Amino acid sequence: MSFTSLSVIAADTSVLINFLRVDRIDLIARHSHRFIVTDHVAAEVTDFYSDQRTRLDTALQFGALQQVSIDDQ
Repeated sequence: MSFTSLSVIAADTSVLINFLRVDRIDLIARHSHRFIVTDHVAAEVTDFYSDQRTRLDTALQFGALQQVSIDDQ
């Protein structure tokens, strides 16, 4: 996976949930930096915030966020 921007922001669950809850991912989408969400963060949203998961899925589908896997290899 390659990024067109050198600046990448990894969103943690609490910050992401706040944007998803108020349905303002558009603010992230307009930002000049690329925002990523790890598999772990996406799983937390799935497990505990079903309403926000729908919005997260939409944000991922339209490219406002990118989901990435982090491993130790």
